[in-house]
Amino acid sequence: MNQPDHRDLLESSPSLCFILTSAFDGDVDPKEQSRFEELVSQLREHRNPLVSEVFQAASRRLYRDCEALVRELGNQDMMVLPARLLLCRNFVLERYPEHASEFLNVLYEMSQAIANAAGGTFGFGNKVNRSERAALALIAGALGIHEAGGESSEAEVRI
Repeated sequence: MNQPDHRDLLESSPSLCFILTSAFDGDVDPKEQSRFEELVSQLREHRNPLVSEVFQAASRRLYRDCEALVRELGNQDMMVLPARLLLCRNFVLERYPEHASEFLNVLYEMSQAIANAAGGTFGFGNKVNRSERAALALIAGALGIHEAGGESSEAEVRI
């Protein structure tokens, strides 16, 4: 995979989290995609200027980013995505230390909300499957988030 520049990496981080969370099992659920689009729209107005700026940019490039990531992955291992998130984390910590913690937590909480969007009884959500739990653990590790008790029942991103 080509190494993106730091700004591109930062602006594509929401799409990285979405692809990793929703496609880790090889199938993107329409409810997960819908939830992702809803969250990107909401987070454009976040009180944290870094979150707001990144999600405003992400909203303009959502489909392009997702298509590019899927195309780039091709036959490659999805494990390259957590590596990109780690690069993003390091860049954010270095460049935006005052906003980094909240930004990284928002990315993780968004990923949790996406994972909770589908599954469960009759497909009504709030049931994170095994592959989504694995993806969330990878995202948490890459972002430096310490998961409390493994699986979180929190389905809403704090805005």
